[in-house]
Amino acid sequence: MKRYLLLLLFLLPGIMLCNAQVDDEEEEEERQETVEKKKKPKSKKVEEEEDDEEEEEEEEPDEPPLLPPPVPHRHFMLNPLSFTISGFEIGYGKCDEKNNYYRFYGGYYFSEEAGIYNDNDDGNGFGQPIPTVKYKDMEQFRFEFQYAKMFSTVSTLQYYYGFYGIIKSLSAQVTRTSVNSSVILTSNYKARAFAASPGLILGVRQYFKQHVFVDIFGGGGITIPLDGTNVDDIHRGTILPYKRSINPRLGLSVGITF
Repeated sequence: MKRYLLLLLFLLPGIMLCNAQVDDEEEEEERQETVEKKKKPKSKKVEEEEDDEEEEEEEEPDEPPLLPPPVPHRHFMLNPLSFTISGFEIGYGKCDEKNNYYRFYGGYYFSEEAGIYNDNDDGNGFGQPIPTVKYKDMEQFRFEFQYAKMFSTVSTLQYYYGFYGIIKSLSAQVTRTSVNSSVILTSNYKARAFAASPGLILGVRQYFKQHVFVDIFGGGGITIPLDGTNVDDIHRGTILPYKRSINPRLGLSVGITF
């Protein structure tokens, strides 16, 4: 019995030492597993999803720069200024492969009471102004052709230069009043004029969308009278030039390409 006790006492430290080593080894294994878990690569599926997101971010294209439409193309235009003087004017244009630009405008203007063009007299003491020249049923037809060379820039802005030719006619019913002492004389007659006007232009075009633009141009030319009666009554200098003269040419158009 004593021998068994002595043997147990002899072996007990060794057994305890072995258990301690086993515990240390298990703790070390758990620590390594924890570290490996942290270092463990993500699953293939997770990696693919992240790669796809990165590729989408990398491959997402920037918005393409806004450029003028490719040539050849055609244009439809409207002159908004024509509405301010009782008119309507539209145009059609074409730009070919060599950036040669051709366009046509047609306009019709009519005013039953064209009071803006009336001339007034102080009444010669009668106390009320007397319209010495009064216009009614003023009517104008206008046709214009333009040729220009179009130049593009790296942006949406284009510029051009060229020439124009205009054929136009104007007619109006005129009432002329003259005051002689205490007598007021009134005469009614029709005035009409027919003229042509060639000239040069320089302009710019700004695209706001690839197919929407605003066109501004300026220049000048000579007015050549072709026919008419009582032209002096309807010639209004640079506003309505129908007598031989040199006049400016300004224009504004808004349009679309197709």
